Amino acid sequence: MTSAPEYGTEDTLDDVAARLCDETTGVMSLRYRDARIPGMLADVIRLRCPDARSTLIPYQSGAWEGADGSVSQVIAAACREAAGRPSTIVLLFPDFEGSKARDPAQVSAFWKRLNSQREVLGGLNARVLVGISPDDDPFAHYHAMDLLSWCIPKFNVQAMQGPVAGDPEISQDLPERSLGHDKTSDADRLRQMAMTPLWKELVSSKSPLTAQRVEDVGLPLLDLVLSEGTIGEAEAILAAMEKGAWPRRLQAKILTGRGRLHQLKGHLDEALDSFHQALGLLMELPHATPSDAGGTRARCVTLNALAEAIVMRGQAGDATKALEYYERSLKLREDLLAAHPHSAEAARDVSVSLDRLADFLIHRGQAGDATKALEYFKRSLKLREDLLVAHPHSAQATRDVSVSLNRLADFLTRRGQAGDAAKALDYFERSLKLNEDLLATNPHSAKAARDVSVSLDRLADFLTRRGQADDATKALGYFERSLKLSEDLLAANPHSAQAARDVSVSLDRLADFSTRRGQADDATKALGYYERSLKLSEGLLAANPHSAEAARDVSVSLNGLADFLTRRGQAGDATKALGYYERSLKLSKGLLAANPHSAQAAHDVLVSLERMAKVTSAQSGFDAAQRAHDFQERALQIALRLREANPTSAFYGQTAAISFFLANQRAQAAGQEELAQQHRENCHSVLHELISCGCQLDPHLMHLYQRRNTAVEDSQPQTA
Repeated sequence: MTSAPEYGTEDTLDDVAARLCDETTGVMSLRYRDARIPGMLADVIRLRCPDARSTLIPYQSGAWEGADGSVSQVIAAACREAAGRPSTIVLLFPDFEGSKARDPAQVSAFWKRLNSQREVLGGLNARVLVGISPDDDPFAHYHAMDLLSWCIPKFNVQAMQGPVAGDPEISQDLPERSLGHDKTSDADRLRQMAMTPLWKELVSSKSPLTAQRVEDVGLPLLDLVLSEGTIGEAEAILAAMEKGAWPRRLQAKILTGRGRLHQLKGHLDEALDSFHQALGLLMELPHATPSDAGGTRARCVTLNALAEAIVMRGQAGDATKALEYYERSLKLREDLLAAHPHSAEAARDVSVSLDRLADFLIHRGQAGDATKALEYFKRSLKLREDLLVAHPHSAQATRDVSVSLNRLADFLTRRGQAGDAAKALDYFERSLKLNEDLLATNPHSAKAARDVSVSLDRLADFLTRRGQADDATKALGYFERSLKLSEDLLAANPHSAQAARDVSVSLDRLADFSTRRGQADDATKALGYYERSLKLSEGLLAANPHSAEAARDVSVSLNGLADFLTRRGQAGDATKALGYYERSLKLSKGLLAANPHSAQAAHDVLVSLERMAKVTSAQSGFDAAQRAHDFQERALQIALRLREANPTSAFYGQTAAISFFLANQRAQAAGQEELAQQHRENCHSVLHELISCGCQLDPHLMHLYQRRNTAVEDSQPQTA
């Protein structure tokens, strides 16, 4: 739940108490601002649950000066006393009642010391509530979340809601690259479940929304549903928030959310307009100075959103504009770090901006960009290593260094100069070592185990690409270790969607590896892995039938299995592959029907139709050629609608050109030469328009354009 002094404190506390008194509750997290809440909540629980023994672990100002661990021992003793009482409720959060000011360092110390008692907490037969204030130091969040991640496998988690330090862009995981759709974690999904009814209650109540409610509930929920790709819910949240007359900073955040929604829909020009409006409001703030951390971070988020949308549009000059926005964001964050040199959050923000700039330069690929990108990656790593030195027991700081090492290794692997492979291997191995040490320190942490699994997969991928003697054997060992970790996590958390998805991904990786290696029985093993992955994805969808993400995962698994069968080409494989493609198409069409304005959903249907056209075209007979042609024509219509919605987008322009080219091939095979000729001309026209606008084409499309130009020139009559 979320609480603030200006609204419903009694009701909110009563609701929290009711949930804690429910025997099904295991672990909850409370986001709060009012320093009186800990003591008040204990009183409410005693009234509602007279049979429950409540243990309040308070924070007292000045209690942490000593280094003898006495407070930790008191906490441990209280937890041991509570263990064995079947109806115990344990409240874990700093109590600032009577304190004149919050000391972030002391709050962080509270969580660090409490985290040291995780073994005791793990033995509790109790309901636990963890309280985190938005004003706490970022490392307080990290310690608290570490504690939760350790406890979650042991308790039934009814709801978990707490602010993740930093803005949404800071997530350093590398999700599946798609049109604005990122994977959501179990924690995010639980937060969404907790916030959705609260937000609906706030919107439907007679009391008007306040800026604080929008800030604490509306914006975090909007971020979650946008990450989930749920357009309808995002529209409803924005519609409620946009009715109010808010301060400029809050208006700007809402406009940035509106821009992200436009981008999900594939409306890039509208997205850019919203981002520009948001940035204009933020730059007009009277306190837009380097020391204004909140305003600076909001401006940086909007600048980065602008840069990403411009890169996706891909017009002439857009790369230069995007670079300007990324550099402005970096400068603002460097100024903020200079004003707050001891702020871990400010240092981490600078490292994120450096990584974004490096990624952009790698994508742009002009002369000197690779050298600059390497410099940015190294600066980012140095900042994170310094943070780890300052906070040697911080799981988040350790993970951040690991991520930076992986980024450097990925860069060197792609660059491929002399000595780069050896350096990349060293970085990958250092990253794995950090994550393994973190897991050894936190053996029950799902997050730590997952980080080791990711590092193992990266090492295996690197060795597979390098292809030296014994690399394939080593890679297989790493893939199998990664799968074992994922399977152990799923066994410990059988209801975790994230754990099941991780096992599915590991199975797909092993299947892909076996397919590439091609030794005896590898094809049989690969098929088994693909089928197990599909079964897991289908299980997740059965458990969450209304989840767009679960449906999309099944669609991806069906396509992977069908692709494998298409490549294998044994008797009956083509028929089975077609059946899998048809099931995938049905799921994609269902997602599009549920989210008719989603560019990602439309693009998924387009891809499914083109796969259907490809596998059908391989069959013999005129009817097969005609069916393949029909599938491709339907895909072409979607590509044209996406382009019509984004007439200035290079991405959607190239998508339309590819669809025209494929439609030309299918029309030729179906004996419709006149239509094929029209499609060839339209393909050439779209490519010519993109080139005329200064767009940089994919090399294959550029070759196609040049070949078509040559053909047209050869067909012209020669003059003396």
